[in-house]
Amino acid sequence: MAYAAVVSLKHTIHRLLNSPIASATLQSAHLEVKSLQQVLKKLDETMRRSKRLNELDEEIRVAAQNLEDYLEFYEKDLEMEEVRMEIVFLSENVKKMKEEFIKKLDTSEEDDTAVFSSIRDFGVEMVGVSDDISGITKKLVGGVRPCDYGVFWIVGRAGSGRTVTARIILEELCVGKDKCVDCGAWVTIGPKYQWKDIILAILRQLGYPTGLISNTSPSNEIKTAHPMNPDQSMGLVDDEKLLVEHLYTRLKDRRYMIVLDDVCDTNIWDYLRRSFPKQDNGSLLLLTTSLEEIALFSNSFHISRMPDFDEHPMWDFLCLVVFGGPFCPPQLEEAGKNIINNCQGLRLVVIKALLFLSSTKKTPDYWNNIAADKDNPIFMVADELSEVCRFKEDFYNLVPDDDRRASTFKIVAKMLNFSSHVEGIKLQMFPKRLHPKMEIFSVFGMAGIGKTTLVKKIFEDPLILRHFDHHAWITLGPNYQSEVFLVDILARLCIAVDKMHLKKDEKLVKDLCTTLSNKRCLIVLDDLWNKEPLHYLKNLLPDIKGEVFVTTRLFEVAKCGRSDFVYKMPLLDEEQSWLLFCRKVFSSDLCPLRLEKFGKKICMNCEGLPLLILTVADLLSRAEISPEFWEEAAEKKNNVFMEAQALMSNVVSPSYKYLTQHLKACFLYMGIFSQNYEIPTSKLVRMWAAEGLLEPNPSQTVKDFAMDCLSEFVDKSLVMVCKKGLKVKVKTSRLHSVFWHLSNSEAMRSKFFLTLNVDVHSVESIEAYRRLCIRNAVLFSLKDLQDSIMSIPRIHSLLYTGPRHQYPVPISFTSRFLRVLYALMIRLYEFPIEVVKLTQLTFLALTCNGELPGSVSKLQKLQHLTVGRHLSIKSREYSSHLPAEIWDMKELSHLQIEGGRLQNPSSGTILPKLMTLLEVDAQSCTKKVLKRIPKLKKLGVQIELEPDDDNSKSFRCLNRISRLRRLESLKCVVLNPDLAPDVVPPPAPRSMFPSGLKKLSLSGLGYPWKYMSIIGNLENLEVLKLRCYAFQGPGWETNYREFRNLKYLVIEDTDLVCWKLTVPSFLKLEHVSLKHCYNFEELPLNTVSSVKMVEVDDCNSVVMKWAEEMKAKHAWTVYGMPARKNQVSCSWDAGKKFK
Repeated sequence: MAYAAVVSLKHTIHRLLNSPIASATLQSAHLEVKSLQQVLKKLDETMRRSKRLNELDEEIRVAAQNLEDYLEFYEKDLEMEEVRMEIVFLSENVKKMKEEFIKKLDTSEEDDTAVFSSIRDFGVEMVGVSDDISGITKKLVGGVRPCDYGVFWIVGRAGSGRTVTARIILEELCVGKDKCVDCGAWVTIGPKYQWKDIILAILRQLGYPTGLISNTSPSNEIKTAHPMNPDQSMGLVDDEKLLVEHLYTRLKDRRYMIVLDDVCDTNIWDYLRRSFPKQDNGSLLLLTTSLEEIALFSNSFHISRMPDFDEHPMWDFLCLVVFGGPFCPPQLEEAGKNIINNCQGLRLVVIKALLFLSSTKKTPDYWNNIAADKDNPIFMVADELSEVCRFKEDFYNLVPDDDRRASTFKIVAKMLNFSSHVEGIKLQMFPKRLHPKMEIFSVFGMAGIGKTTLVKKIFEDPLILRHFDHHAWITLGPNYQSEVFLVDILARLCIAVDKMHLKKDEKLVKDLCTTLSNKRCLIVLDDLWNKEPLHYLKNLLPDIKGEVFVTTRLFEVAKCGRSDFVYKMPLLDEEQSWLLFCRKVFSSDLCPLRLEKFGKKICMNCEGLPLLILTVADLLSRAEISPEFWEEAAEKKNNVFMEAQALMSNVVSPSYKYLTQHLKACFLYMGIFSQNYEIPTSKLVRMWAAEGLLEPNPSQTVKDFAMDCLSEFVDKSLVMVCKKGLKVKVKTSRLHSVFWHLSNSEAMRSKFFLTLNVDVHSVESIEAYRRLCIRNAVLFSLKDLQDSIMSIPRIHSLLYTGPRHQYPVPISFTSRFLRVLYALMIRLYEFPIEVVKLTQLTFLALTCNGELPGSVSKLQKLQHLTVGRHLSIKSREYSSHLPAEIWDMKELSHLQIEGGRLQNPSSGTILPKLMTLLEVDAQSCTKKVLKRIPKLKKLGVQIELEPDDDNSKSFRCLNRISRLRRLESLKCVVLNPDLAPDVVPPPAPRSMFPSGLKKLSLSGLGYPWKYMSIIGNLENLEVLKLRCYAFQGPGWETNYREFRNLKYLVIEDTDLVCWKLTVPSFLKLEHVSLKHCYNFEELPLNTVSSVKMVEVDDCNSVVMKWAEEMKAKHAWTVYGMPARKNQVSCSWDAGKKFK
């Protein structure tokens, strides 16, 4: 882990160079270290590994750490000759090792060129992916547009615009701006059709390759310049078979487009499809229907569904068209809304009704009669094309004056705009692909998840084998040489050709490439690690017509092209895992009852990873099958899981091995936390930074760089996302057990960190470690462990990452080199005074009930300070005031003191780098305090109500928060809210919230809902969380244009009964979460079309029913994909999935 040590050393030298003790010696050392860092980066480019390189890596790590220790130990005496000479000596030593490193890097051979593969035949069928296999297989044997023959459907009720959309597409593709077919025809079918009439209508339009469309034609047919000879036509009319043959002949070898409008049953499709040659030249059929089952009956290339018009925009349009403004007379409002409901969201019906209402009398009786008559002709559209023509005539006859006519015209034009639907369907018909004849299917996921097994099953499917002319499977791996790729591909596609001849004969290669042009080929690139082979394939075989299947661990490789298909392999759920486990151990779906309890726990420990499940099951099947042995395995008291992890290491280790240098240390550091621990991203970023592992470029902040690193881990299938955030891609994450074991074993091998356990004597060279991790608090009480900690004089990090420990334990703080002390989960009676001697500390997190001493200000390098409290009960002697000396800690960027109260600073004192202030008492928010924290972005305050006090002082402090112009996130929590109905609410917040606030979380305030209008007008607010009766009362009505930019809304523990929403508001809302809401009777969010995710947890039946209705409600995009996801659960819901 030389690179991490060099980066840390570089940080230390850089800090000293920016201090009064800077010197030429330091400057020289800094340049040498920068040069060494660049050399180490070359490992990323060459991917070479050898024993000597690993030894040099270790030597460089030790030298860099020794030099850094010298600099920190003699920080105040760097000009002493002895110290200067030591720095020069170590610098020269590093320089020599760098030169040898370069030499070995240029000459050493790779000692590991094996292809790592997780494929292993366990003799068990895959589980949980049958639907996926079926879907992918169907897609593979289906057509590939724009070349292959395609059948497209538009599904929608009469009046939805389906016919208008189909007509526009036909005009544009046949004779319009996007002309790309040789000939076209339009026929309206309807319920009373005649076979001969339909075929004759098509034939009349196919006289010549090019046709002219006449919008005035009663039949809406495409008119040709030279129609068929009448005599010829008459000869065909009487013979139906001849008609079909003649139509088939007319279309043969031509790129045609036929539109069949208003198809009402499957018989017409069954009959007519014989008349259309199924030729792969881009020809297509476009059909419209009101019945989706008809579209599903055919082997459709794509089905597009016409969306319904939303109720609230329709009402706004009614007011504007009929009354010329945003309001409707109150006496007509109820009838008007019923009329809108009768339109059923159909665009053309809405326009027809609005134009009619604008010209008729506007009395309650007349409107009520119209609303009551659902069969009124104004609510029906029989012929969409004719209706649109009538709109133009009615528009000038019914709209009274020019001004109204202009505004009404804009509204009608907007409602008749089908361009997004048209373009979406055209894109499906003729996708704008860079390489239209080759499509890439990528299966992406972590090592051992079953990617290769899935693709192998598809590859060997007889249906797939018959569909493709040639097949090729290549397993690549991280060390694959792309130069030989073309030869490998051709050798597998053309198995009769000798591979050695291909390597020597360029002409043979070119001839084979020509031969393969326009052939159907299926190529599998298994275990792909970079995009180069795909680029080779596209450039060298540009005309190949087929599919490329890719399996990869890397998302950037999977997402090679914008329109390519990416399938992310999921982990198995508990039921699927158990089924796979039983099939391997018992060759059946059943397990003996005496083993089931322990077997399920063993299975759960595998966390849904198929290869680990099969590996463990294989070991168990060859061992003693007894409850005692299985119980030991379930509790990890025998070697079953240890052996399984060792067997898995060859499969998973390349994911770490081929990380770039700057990512390796960050990944290993995630292993300090307990197995299965969900790591908050904010905590991880702060600890990475404190350890000196991050080195952003000048254009990045430390946080942005850290988020990029974490995103790379996710995209490389190393880290699992547990919770997603709005502003950040990952809110919490964790390592799967196979990667957790990998990080711990690799960290110990490279001496990056050491996890201490009872057997501390078994660790060799314990003094070489700079980071100690302890996951069992009881160990602190053992003398051997205390002695072990004492024996490491240069320890830099002491980390307790186990579960919270409620009993006090002793901790030894002896190393003056200690930078990071994380002991938040350990209880201390009071703040350990010896900590203030650790002057190198940059990160301190612990839990104690005592007061913070003023001497904490001696920690001048401290950037992060977190102090938790074990008990909320305070003694009389306890003071919540923080020491005034805290204002002297100028490097602080994060301060989190539970219940602490900042004192007013002395004149001229500021905390120039403090950006996060959390869990402090609300009375810290004085004018003087807030003024002296100029860069504060994140604030969290607590209010603890006092008995027999109106507590107005604490609430009034909140009004001063508006002075923080840079504040982006605010959390305010009342710890002991009084929620009785007769309690007087706190004073209204006048200016509590800064205008730039993006995230707001409130809990226990008990404000009436009318105050929500203050929050609703925050234009930058994106996240709002209302917990534990933040607002009280039965009703909340949002006003016009409130919450314009809100994207994430949480309502948890509320007495809210009715929520009314005025549109437009919540225009950008994407995620809604309702938890523990038991009183709701009315919810309006089904009218918010932008919502993508709805989460309901443990609420009353009204909310649960609403959530289920959200699933069923029409919410489709142009391409027919669902726009909303629903996550619905109750506290009694037993369904579980591995995250």
